[in-house]
Amino acid sequence: KEEKALSTPLSPPASSPSKKNAFAASTTATATASASDATANTTNNLTRSWLKVVYSWLLEFKSFLKYRRTYLTWYTKAQHFFEAEKPKDISVLRALASEGQNFPDKIPLRKKIGSELDRAEKWVAQVDLVLSGEETANVEIAKSLVDAGDRLSCSAESLNVLRSRLKAARSWIARVRKVNLDAAESSS
Repeated sequence: KEEKALSTPLSPPASSPSKKNAFAASTTATATASASDATANTTNNLTRSWLKVVYSWLLEFKSFLKYRRTYLTWYTKAQHFFEAEKPKDISVLRALASEGQNFPDKIPLRKKIGSELDRAEKWVAQVDLVLSGEETANVEIAKSLVDAGDRLSCSAESLNVLRSRLKAARSWIARVRKVNLDAAESSS
């Protein structure tokens, strides 16, 4: 029996594939493995891409939050500027206007700061012309300039100088009137 079993050609068992089927099976297995690898690579690539998108959104959001904090800080300073009982220096208004350039033009407080700064700058320019002597001014003009400066929401060194010169001019006028009255009384 043993000899007979050895002399019989070995045939593949019914359950094992032939060489042709084995190649097809290995090709299918390789293709399946390649497909699953491709799916895994695609999934990894999509995941990485999505992470990059989310990361860029987080950076934009972080930037937005920083912009928001900057805006709120500026807005609070601007509110305090206009609510202050004592007018602040014009340099503070200039700084607020400069900081506010980063924000939209439609913000009412930014418009208010811009218009107030324009008024103050024009007033300062006019007072500087009077103080330098380039433009002559009588007491009434000087008084109207001081009154206009008092109505501004900011103060400037020019206002103090003009006010002191107006006070000196009024004092001088009062002395001249007194001298003229005294001279008129003595001549009568």
